[in-house]
Amino acid sequence: MSYSIKVLENDKLKIEVLPELGGRINSIIYKKSKKDWVWNNPNLNKARVSKYSEYDSHWQGGWEELFPNDAIENFSWGKGLDHGELWSAEWTIKKMSANSLTLSTKNLESGSSFEKNFILNKNQKI
Repeated sequence: MSYSIKVLENDKLKIEVLPELGGRINSIIYKKSKKDWVWNNPNLNKARVSKYSEYDSHWQGGWEELFPNDAIENFSWGKGLDHGELWSAEWTIKKMSANSLTLSTKNLESGSSFEKNFILNKNQKI
């Protein structure tokens, strides 16, 4: 396995994030029912994908971002990749605790850099 699984958890949810695989959310499990609310492709193994790959036949599932484009298109800075740049980018862990994770990525084709924060708040009584 050439990727890590980072887990955020509280009393009700367990969330798995894959930093090296697009920084995507791999699962959101509601503990009471054990239901996973994120779809994963049962026909593809989890693995890094070239940024030049065609998206649809390589989509492993998960919840990911789409930036700056969907279909391949030309921009002033160059050609936008299929499904954008973030789904195939490797993200670096900047900070992690039991209920939070901060990831970043840079050196993208568009010259952009990104940071994203996952925060799993403490359960509240309703």
